[in-house]
Amino acid sequence: MRRTGDPEMWTYSAVWAFYGLGALILGGVQRNYTLRWLGLIGLFLTLAKVLLFDTSRLEGVVRAGSFLAVGALLLIGALAARRLNA
Repeated sequence: MRRTGDPEMWTYSAVWAFYGLGALILGGVQRNYTLRWLGLIGLFLTLAKVLLFDTSRLEGVVRAGSFLAVGALLLIGALAARRLNA
């Protein structure tokens, strides 16, 4: 099993995270309740995948960077959702 050199694992997570964030923002702009929920579900599923599967294969600084990236993505999503709902 490859440890930190598995870009395919990171790519899937990043694509799904950006899909969720994009759907959340688009749903907020269009005032589409269903699209906002799809975005939130996408973000939470990505978070679960990263925390349960991806980080188990990472070590040290790369693991910490992964947590920081997920936190930043969730923070951006929360700020976008709050701003678009106001």
